[in-house]
Amino acid sequence: MHERCICESTCRERGIPSVSTDSDIIERSHREPQAFGEVFDRHARVVESFLRRRLGADAAEDCLSETFLIAFRRRGSFDREWASARPWLLGIAVRVAGRHRATEAKHWRAVDASAARGEHTSGGGIAEADGRVDAASAIRILAPDRGPVQEGS
Repeated sequence: MHERCICESTCRERGIPSVSTDSDIIERSHREPQAFGEVFDRHARVVESFLRRRLGADAAEDCLSETFLIAFRRRGSFDREWASARPWLLGIAVRVAGRHRATEAKHWRAVDASAARGEHTSGGGIAEADGRVDAASAIRILAPDRGPVQEGS
């Protein structure tokens, strides 16, 4: 663990702030759950950067939230011999990122299989919308005196 001031009262007298280790904060968070926010404040930037490099910005935000939620729920398993929670958090982030990639790969395999079977269109209805626009244009050209085309008319 990180060494602390030998005499905390001397540190206070000299105006030296007493800095809690992550281990201390996690221990305190069992009594005061909001204290875990300090761990987030200390490490979120590094964990998010780690996730961004592996997953991209959008996925990193979701995985960051999931990482800290898991850490909060499992804070009782944190090894208090470690002063810093960073390695623990990065380990959780690695597993969250792996699950995210596996889920994403499974999703894309399903999309590919569906497309191969012809179960979904690639245009998302664009071709059908183009057809309706073309039909409306043709009616205006063929029957200019008819007026605007209304659905159901």
